[in-house]
Amino acid sequence: MFAFNPPEFLVKFVAGFGPVVVVSLLGAVVTLVALFLLVPNADRLGLIDKPTQRKRHETPTPMVGGLAIFLGLAASLSVATPLDNVFPFMVAAGCFVLLGVIDDRLEINGPLRSCMQALIITGFLIATSVQVSDLGLGTEIPAHPGLMTLGYFFTAVALLGLVNAFNLIDGLDGLSSGLSIIALVGVGVAATLAGHTQYALSIVVMVAPVLVFWSANVGLLGEKLKTFLGDAGATFLGFLVGVTLIQSSQSPVSIIEPVFVVWCVAIPVIDTLQVMYQRLKDRRSIFDSDRLHMHYRLVDAGYSKPRVMVMMLVGNALVVGMGLILTLISPVLSLIVFIGLGPIYANWTALRIRTAWISSQKHSRRRFDSL
Repeated sequence: MFAFNPPEFLVKFVAGFGPVVVVSLLGAVVTLVALFLLVPNADRLGLIDKPTQRKRHETPTPMVGGLAIFLGLAASLSVATPLDNVFPFMVAAGCFVLLGVIDDRLEINGPLRSCMQALIITGFLIATSVQVSDLGLGTEIPAHPGLMTLGYFFTAVALLGLVNAFNLIDGLDGLSSGLSIIALVGVGVAATLAGHTQYALSIVVMVAPVLVFWSANVGLLGEKLKTFLGDAGATFLGFLVGVTLIQSSQSPVSIIEPVFVVWCVAIPVIDTLQVMYQRLKDRRSIFDSDRLHMHYRLVDAGYSKPRVMVMMLVGNALVVGMGLILTLISPVLSLIVFIGLGPIYANWTALRIRTAWISSQKHSRRRFDSL
């Protein structure tokens, strides 16, 4: 008689899925309840985002998504993990949320905000000793005791960059949160394929509160719960993704190839670097606000906001999937292909903008001819 023996990693995954569902539901429910409580009181809290020349949403919108996600994740992690394991992360994450709330209310200038973010990251690194030492492909950063080492400096710069990359790309409903979900799911899939099912299940717990917010942000939960991440949420998500990627690719966890990390955050990082380069080229401050980001350029070219969001999320999912496959085949090949991704990204953006412009010109001509 034929007997089906499922893979061992699948058995472990299913066995551990029950408790994870309960903890994930807890995080999701807390996030949802927080949204019900915070959104109606956002005006009283001073957390309302009003339309401007750069921010072209139609009506003033609450910015309490970051607070809701933080509360949901704090609730689930406090139940699923010993407090000693998550306390440094939750304190640092809470500081990012608090700084973001202050920034959302008072609009702190860019250099001061970055300095304060760097202080939070430095405190987190001191408390946890997390640092990047393995760059992949046999390349390592020499590890030495003490904070003032190249490994700690590289880690701090990487985290600061990701925190701001996810904040800068938070220009459309569902974009920054969607990109963070895809990055985390990419780590989860890689962990599952490597046989680290417990780590993969912990990713489910992280994703649940973010998914609830994403649903509210894109309007799936109704207009009454419509809310933005705000700087509090976008920087918190950047920190969450950054810490997850670093810990999962470095000792003692080391469950994914370091090369795969860059694929998980390819679009936010490449988009941010491209915008920074253009600002410096124009002899402007890197902290200037403008509409040079890919999502703004596509919207200005004529694409609808939901369509741009879907295009970028689908594109990012394909990029992460391709990166995972290439890394499984050969980390060296994966890195070579990734290096060529920047020019491809820029050319694809230019092509989409040109296509939209040509389409709008044809549409305008038809309207003129019909008069």
